[in-house]
Amino acid sequence: MDPETKTFLSQQRAALNRVQTEFTANNSMTFDNAKRLCYVYENGLKAPIVEHFYYNVPRKFRSHDLTTLCQSYGVWAMMPSSLQVAIQDMNPFSEVLYPTEPAFKTLVESSNTKQWDDRIEAAKELLNFVEYQVITDPTNYSRLTF
Repeated sequence: MDPETKTFLSQQRAALNRVQTEFTANNSMTFDNAKRLCYVYENGLKAPIVEHFYYNVPRKFRSHDLTTLCQSYGVWAMMPSSLQVAIQDMNPFSEVLYPTEPAFKTLVESSNTKQWDDRIEAAKELLNFVEYQVITDPTNYSRLTF
């Protein structure tokens, strides 16, 4: 794995750790942490693209639609169904990513603590999947369609 991609994934893990720490301390999800979590999902999914294009993400991969992003380069077909469900669950948040938008606030406030905890755990699973089962697995990485 390219050092820049490794750093990129480390930054996503650090952001996720911050979200989890603050979520655990407050026993609730803030709008800012919900936004951070959305970016962890999105950037985790973009890590193979970062690896392939040496950090230059082409315009066609700059979507906030997580499901479409996964399908656009073939990683969706490799994902376990639990991750596909998690991606679909986070997709509405990513599509209205700005905390000042009423739709984002409504989505954040309508979720309970267990749902947020599940989303945080799924984000960890996603980052591990992308790193260990996609990027560093030559067979799976070669199946991606950039």
